[in-house]
Amino acid sequence: MEASDDLHMKYFVLKPRGSDEYAKASRAAMFRYALFIRETNSVLARRLWDWAGQELIAAQYPEEDPPPRHWRPDGATELPAPPHREEGE
Repeated sequence: MEASDDLHMKYFVLKPRGSDEYAKASRAAMFRYALFIRETNSVLARRLWDWAGQELIAAQYPEEDPPPRHWRPDGATELPAPPHREEGE
């Protein structure tokens, strides 16, 4: 039995809200996924990037001390260029 035999699924569930290690890993995965699909589905990429960013802001700033209104977790206003993909990826 392969280690991944029980992990074959169509969806992977993430929990970006919070400050625990699972939330941090979920946000990192969402940012990376958004970068990877940016050229294929820019709308979904933007929505995932913004969602992960908002959860990152919420985890870093308590409600009584919010960040500046247009603050972005990476300081950028646009998605960065997607990572280089090898042929066949």
